[in-house]
Amino acid sequence: MTRFKFVFVAIVTTFSLIACSQNNEETENNEEAENNEVTEKLDQVEEDLQGELDRDLSAELLEEEHVKSGYVEDNDSIVKMEIEMEKDTESETKDQLKEKYHEKLKEKYPGKNLRITVR
Repeated sequence: MTRFKFVFVAIVTTFSLIACSQNNEETENNEEAENNEVTEKLDQVEEDLQGELDRDLSAELLEEEHVKSGYVEDNDSIVKMEIEMEKDTESETKDQLKEKYHEKLKEKYPGKNLRITVR
């Protein structure tokens, strides 16, 4: 009878360990899924914030004197700025504006390639 109890306890213990192991795996998988979801949400928030920077800088650009239109676009590693000036604007004024916004873009988008076009 003692032998039967020992075998029974061993079997119950083995099944309990297997169940705990499966439960731990499920918990780890759930935590990993939650972490992935949080990471995706953070990435989306970062993209949304980046979009805000683009709109803010574009709005600031449009307030400049002699500027007809313009926008800022962030495409992964390249930040593009297009500026359309009034026809009679001097090239010196265009160069100054380009230099000014080049510095602003460097501050807001460190490490990215900058492309500024002034027409």
